[in-house]
Amino acid sequence: MLIGLTGRWSSRTKSCLLGLAAFAGLAGNFAYGLDHAEGPPGDRQVERCGKLWPPFPRPVGKKARCVDQFHYAHYWPHPHTGEDQNSVRSALNMQASNGWVEGTTLFSYHFNKETNQLNSAGIAHLEYILFRVPTQYRTAFIQMTNSAQADQARVTNVQASAAGMLQEASLPPIALRRARSYGANAEEVDMISRKFLSGTPTPRLGGNAGSATGAGATGQGGAGAQD
Repeated sequence: MLIGLTGRWSSRTKSCLLGLAAFAGLAGNFAYGLDHAEGPPGDRQVERCGKLWPPFPRPVGKKARCVDQFHYAHYWPHPHTGEDQNSVRSALNMQASNGWVEGTTLFSYHFNKETNQLNSAGIAHLEYILFRVPTQYRTAFIQMTNSAQADQARVTNVQASAAGMLQEASLPPIALRRARSYGANAEEVDMISRKFLSGTPTPRLGGNAGSATGAGATGQGGAGAQD
């Protein structure tokens, strides 16, 4: 019955049906290609007779098409090198970002312990953050303490100091963060340095140096007398 029905169709109708079928096939292949464009190359691991073929780890799933195998054979290692490069770049960018966060943090030694006001070192570091740090990393972080009141006082002081430095310009973001101090208060470092310098003994020559000098002079004189 179907043969008799199709036999009565015109050649134009048959051509249109064949064209629609071919278009549907191409659309299906295109959709399949999009879904499997990132698939791995090579053979797939299958299980037969209770054994894995091949015995070493391989991807599973549908077999790669001929066009995929041809593409991998001619353009390997692309595009996988791009993925490797992007993974390395993302790790380096993360390290750089963490470094800038550490470098733009106002630690406890940048503040006065009693008043929570910025000391001279803190003002100099805030000026560095506002005027020398690249725009994308220009965020003033403040090391958190165990007191919410002290944290708020430090944030308020940093905002006021930044507003005085920038005048009419907009303030950069100011945020609190848990951090570990890697330095010490500048006043403590200065006091230790002064104590060290004040306790340095006066340079003096020992007796051995004087006797050695005298022996050299005598030896030279004896040599001159013999000449």
